[in-house]
Amino acid sequence: MMKYKRIPVPAAHGYAPQKGSHSGISYDDILTAPPGNPETAVKKQEITKSHLIAMLMAGVLLVVLYISNILAIKGLLQEQFMLLKEKTRLEEKNDLVRAEIQRLKSVVYLPRLAERRLGLVHNPHQPTTLVVYGIGEK
Repeated sequence: MMKYKRIPVPAAHGYAPQKGSHSGISYDDILTAPPGNPETAVKKQEITKSHLIAMLMAGVLLVVLYISNILAIKGLLQEQFMLLKEKTRLEEKNDLVRAEIQRLKSVVYLPRLAERRLGLVHNPHQPTTLVVYGIGEK
């Protein structure tokens, strides 16, 4: 197992303080600083209470939107189901009306209707042809 070796501050390449000046940079800052200027070392940012509250509010908002979406989809599915039932009912009613129309158009129904409603009577004799101006025969 390899252990890490600490490098003394004056021997750290590129980070050795200049003679006679202490820039206020600690030894730990030198070890964790990126290459380049040690003054611009990235410091760890802490999450503040306001950031935490904002993230929680955003999370709550997303959950509320998700739930409202689920409820809207459920309502649309119920409406679709009701419309499908209504369509099926209307198609069945259309089929019944078509059957009634065919029944009323039938050859069997019309003579009975003429006899009952209009008082027409079926003539058992063949109809005769009238002769007009000597044209036509009997």
